Amino acid sequence: MAQSPLPRLEVPVAQSNEGTSFFAGSSNFQIGNQVNNINNITIVNHDQKSAFDTLNEKLNPLTQATHNRNLQISPPDSQCLPGTREKIIQQIKAWADSGILLKGVPSHVLWLYGYVGCGKSAIAQTIADKFDKKRRLAASFFFFRGMGDRSRGARFSATIASQLAKNIPATIPLIDIARVSWGNDLDNASVATQFEQLFLQPFHAALRSPGRLAQSILSGPYLTVIDGLDECEDQEDVAKLIEKIIGFFKDKPRSPLRFFISSRVEQHIGSRLRVEGSNVEEMDLAAETSEEDITFVVDETFRIASRNDRVIEAYGDWPTQEERRQLVKNADRSFIIISTLLKFILHTTGDGRTPLDRLPLALDFKNGLDDLYAEILSRSKDIIHFYDVVSTIALVKEPLSPIELGRLLRVKDWDVMKVLVDLCAIIHLPAKNELPVTLFHSSLREFLCTESRSAPHFFASPSHHKLIALRCFERMLGPIKENLASYAKRYFHHHWESNVAFRSDDPRCLREDLRECIAHFQGEFSPFPPSVVHISILTFALLDPYWVTTISPRHRKLTVGQLATRFAGKTRSRPEITVLGDVLNGLEHLLSALSKLESTSPPEELLSALHELESTSEATTIPSRPSLLSQHTLLVENCLSHLFTFDKDSRMPISFLPDSNRPPSSRVPLSMKQPGDLDVSDYSFWALSLHLANAIKHDPGLARARLASHRKYSTSTGVKEPVPPFEYLVAQHRYYDAEQTGGHLQRFKASFELATSALERVLETESLGSLPSSSRWGFHNVVGESNYWAYGCFENDTSILNMWMGFGNLAQCFIALQEGTHSRETCTLHQLYDTARREGGSI
Repeated sequence: MAQSPLPRLEVPVAQSNEGTSFFAGSSNFQIGNQVNNINNITIVNHDQKSAFDTLNEKLNPLTQATHNRNLQISPPDSQCLPGTREKIIQQIKAWADSGILLKGVPSHVLWLYGYVGCGKSAIAQTIADKFDKKRRLAASFFFFRGMGDRSRGARFSATIASQLAKNIPATIPLIDIARVSWGNDLDNASVATQFEQLFLQPFHAALRSPGRLAQSILSGPYLTVIDGLDECEDQEDVAKLIEKIIGFFKDKPRSPLRFFISSRVEQHIGSRLRVEGSNVEEMDLAAETSEEDITFVVDETFRIASRNDRVIEAYGDWPTQEERRQLVKNADRSFIIISTLLKFILHTTGDGRTPLDRLPLALDFKNGLDDLYAEILSRSKDIIHFYDVVSTIALVKEPLSPIELGRLLRVKDWDVMKVLVDLCAIIHLPAKNELPVTLFHSSLREFLCTESRSAPHFFASPSHHKLIALRCFERMLGPIKENLASYAKRYFHHHWESNVAFRSDDPRCLREDLRECIAHFQGEFSPFPPSVVHISILTFALLDPYWVTTISPRHRKLTVGQLATRFAGKTRSRPEITVLGDVLNGLEHLLSALSKLESTSPPEELLSALHELESTSEATTIPSRPSLLSQHTLLVENCLSHLFTFDKDSRMPISFLPDSNRPPSSRVPLSMKQPGDLDVSDYSFWALSLHLANAIKHDPGLARARLASHRKYSTSTGVKEPVPPFEYLVAQHRYYDAEQTGGHLQRFKASFELATSALERVLETESLGSLPSSSRWGFHNVVGESNYWAYGCFENDTSILNMWMGFGNLAQCFIALQEGTHSRETCTLHQLYDTARREGGSI
């Protein structure tokens, strides 16, 4: 049999005389347009930049995490001043330059550790810059807490691989091959696996050839810099990453690669780097930091300030030598403390003080970084909106600009700026209001978020997450390209769940939050009409809890919030569905936390909150609404709209066409015996009987006269699938398989019998006659693009009674099939189908 064409892979190949060793062991794949063939590999020489750009676009690296990022907007903004840290930098360079052919096993990893603010990042930045100039930097990554993806491991490997491809072009095809061969599985793999496939293996394959190995022996090994590893929130990923690096060098002890890692001493890092046999070089930066270095920074900073500011120049010999020595002593060999003190003295703020006025204050700071932060913050705490602005900066997952902070908090831009200007010694004020506000050092975030250190005045309480979450809700439907709208969509859940976690042991507070959030979602700042949010929340409350908690989790592709939103049918666009779904998922998270503390069920809690809000709301703010439980009638109509389509001008005005969650361009093929992604319709099929029984019980209007009247069903927002009814019933088997799901079928059957009995009682009590005849319903042969037998009603009778008759034919057939008692001769649905087939098209 002829082999199918191999997938094409457009990649470059570096020119060399290394023969086939570069691709040793590889076969059966194709790269680019054919120029020559080596071991079944077709190679093309493309422009290297073009190939890198193509790969780089696919990798989507986090450029603001590399050594050549914009330090002004992507902290840490720290580098070693010329003349400082010379001894330790020389020691690190000597280690990195050590040859791979020396006797014994070389130390491939150097761990620089130390306390907060001792200058680890400045050294890492300086080392990365120096080796980049030498063309020996493989890659770099600077973690930073509170900077979105820079505090997580998800984009670490792609960012490192992108730099490797740029600095060592021979790795481009190897990285691309790994990316293509793994496909989407690589995105779901662990950070350690991604790092191995995108960095370690391509580096080893590219550098193992004699020519490149000889070159690295002459010039020295490549260096990879990883700074702030302790600031990565994914501690398990960090631990596995270190293990992967250590394991790589155990297998390949002569690899021309070095890793420079800097971090604080944390258990998940130190325990892996110090494991027996790891052969890791260690440097304690605190022991290497001298007062001479701090003195040099002080003198150099005041010299530059005097040169650039004529007022400071006029001060003369300022500060005095004694004052400078006191500043050095106050810093206690900490670069972050001396840097913050110098910014406090020299930066202009809105308090009217001059550098001369602020120097004596700085000389009084003698108790470390926390007291320094507290003193600087205390001088601004009375500014309007101070707490909201500072707490939001501390708690957001990604930095926002002053404009975005103002919009999120509903605060004027100039009020935000008043707070920021006074804190410019510890918070970086961007040159433009559109650029993000960042912290000079992540230790400030730790201070603000640790109650024992910053309370009572400056603690950014987790309860503030609730305000951020509510304001995110208001912005979630903003323009797609708006950064604040993007932030709100991505992090609404984080802020909401952080608040719930903080309140998780206090049912009273959780109930208050529930009521407050429902009211807010229907309030004046909601991007939706109040009635839409109310119906969506009410639908969520009335969904059958057995389906939601027991059946759906085993099969669903939608969250409960998405199911409720789609089922409510009040939204049209996909963004609206997503936003309302996220809101309902947030409520589900709170209700789950509440149910763990109390005996009440989540639906009872939600209905209770809605009832309380309804009874206290003013008619001018929230439209009048019928009683809550009577809304089961609306859910009956929703079930029918998701199972049937209505077209009064059609040959079959009512047709069984269930909703699909698929986009319009992706239909379920008719030959597929188990259509997927029909969650909304599957729920409708399950719950119609239950909602009808409850509607008859709780909606007096329905019980009296409305069952037999024609109804107008809202058009479903879902894509209708042309699924023949018998195929759909076969697909439903997955929910009701007795061996796997126990009594699900019995529940379905009991609900169907309950609704049937309730209907019969109403018909008898209200003298409405009997159920419509089954003869109205039948099959029609749909010829055209979709050739199949459609089931529906040939009369335009949209009353609940008639629709129930059509549904009943489906339900009775399904129950008999599941129980094994089905007979084609007694099944109404099959009789209608057989009659239509005999009579040539429809009945």
